[in-house]
Amino acid sequence: FLSGGHNDWVRDVAWRPNAGIPANTIASCAEDGTVVIWTQAWVGQPWSRRDKWELNAAAWQVSWSITGSILAVSTSSNEVLLYKETLDNTWEHVEMMGELDAGDAPSFNELGASEPIDAVELELEALSI
Repeated sequence: FLSGGHNDWVRDVAWRPNAGIPANTIASCAEDGTVVIWTQAWVGQPWSRRDKWELNAAAWQVSWSITGSILAVSTSSNEVLLYKETLDNTWEHVEMMGELDAGDAPSFNELGASEPIDAVELELEALSI
């Protein structure tokens, strides 16, 4: 990447769906807790840093919504942060989701199961069908 982006290992890069827009946009995130939005006005033009955020934890993964209007960022503190592009082409933090408290998680009975199912048993069942 270009200079001025990250100061530690880049953990993930995601290409934004452009839906007919000739510009290209990439989001990258790094171990140093930075998320950078990179843009290219036209194919063949140079890339530039459009925005940079510094988070309170390492940024592990970035993922765009199918329309490219929302960017999800997962962090080492077990949070997912959602950012939305505004009409004036800036980004705003719109939501944060963290780990569920034990009381917030649905029970096995609420999910329709009488007891926990081992993932290996489930995989073996799927293979035998």
